[in-house]
Amino acid sequence: MNVQLKLKKSHLLPDFPSGSSINFRDGKLFLIGDDANNVLVLDSAYNRVDSKRLFDFPEKRIPKPVKADLETSAVITLGGKDFLMILGSASTGTREKAFIIPFLESDLDVPHFRVVHTDIFASRLLGGGI
Repeated sequence: MNVQLKLKKSHLLPDFPSGSSINFRDGKLFLIGDDANNVLVLDSAYNRVDSKRLFDFPEKRIPKPVKADLETSAVITLGGKDFLMILGSASTGTREKAFIIPFLESDLDVPHFRVVHTDIFASRLLGGGI
């Protein structure tokens, strides 16, 4: 199978340190960065709509030794409600985490997010015992 991809547009976000994952829901883009303090919320024209704080580091970038190394995200449904699930890289013990953030009617309910430790899942992946 030969798939051809074409970049239609690029957009620089100077206030956001990195981009690891992006999700689209209800006309908004939710951008995750592996060393970012926030989830950046953009409209479909890439204009900043909101920013939801996950961490309290004073710098724009979270220092490498302590960052959660958030690498991927997905919109999931649990019990009939939608959530943004964000996964750390699991490359160290402090990065074996999943953040489960409920959606409100229009945005993320960050004060009520849960952190789920993924150490058992990560060890099964590494050991091949899934």
